[in-house]
Amino acid sequence: MVTRRKVIKILAYGAGGLVLASGGGVALLANSRYYAPRRIVVEDVTVLIEGLPSEFEGFKICQITDIHHGYHVEMEFVDKALELAMHLNPDIYALTGDYASHKTEFADAVIDRLAMLKGVYRTVAVLGNHDHWVGWHRHVPNVIRKSGIGLLNNTHIIIKKGNGRLCIAGVDDLRVGKPDLEKALYGVPDDVPRVLLSHNPDLADEKIGDKRVDLILSGHTHGGQIRLPFSLYAPYTNSRYGQKYTGGLVKTGNTQVYVSRGLGTITIPIRFNCPPEITLLRLVRA
Repeated sequence: MVTRRKVIKILAYGAGGLVLASGGGVALLANSRYYAPRRIVVEDVTVLIEGLPSEFEGFKICQITDIHHGYHVEMEFVDKALELAMHLNPDIYALTGDYASHKTEFADAVIDRLAMLKGVYRTVAVLGNHDHWVGWHRHVPNVIRKSGIGLLNNTHIIIKKGNGRLCIAGVDDLRVGKPDLEKALYGVPDDVPRVLLSHNPDLADEKIGDKRVDLILSGHTHGGQIRLPFSLYAPYTNSRYGQKYTGGLVKTGNTQVYVSRGLGTITIPIRFNCPPEITLLRLVRA
């Protein structure tokens, strides 16, 4: 079975051997390990939404995902990322999963930091696959709820501005959780635009069908962590749909999916041609 671990190890060690032979290897490997994974890029993205109420024109969502605080993603880096996010002054912060790896202590610490994010509206979050694995399913959701962050685990909130309405919904992780889109959107009027948080972007192909979901915010793929030079091609994406969800804005049926490269790393702590990301999404009327 080809896994992310196998692919990244092959790429990392194979590339290391080649560049070392050419004489420039030490600098390149050091850059991929120590500089590139810490060079955060703020992606400013405009998204057209059909039927968006005029009251929500320019509504700003700051998405943060895949922090993976743990042995290789230290709190100093997390604090740097959150400082950048705070300066964006969004209307709402959307956290799309995988906050920590390895131990419950890492989850406790990073969620405590995330609770400091204050937009115009409350910060909301969903669970990723690692959030189920750290603490055996229950720990991370309990910590999120206690922190004051709104956990959208197959549920939604309706934001009201004047006569306008906007739905922000969330589902559990696609692979190791129990995502329930029907439950998440239950009672939302058909004419209300819907933004859905789903850690895994594959949900767009496997669960949406003909339901109205205007925009999905996802992470999970990390952009592949390693992309070939001068391209967006990632040898491994951790998606069943190959390069489709490597990163950026993607159209699937009537739904738009934004896939963030995320902040952290897993397996091997390197990034190449794939910098960590914080996203500022601006909603505008189509």
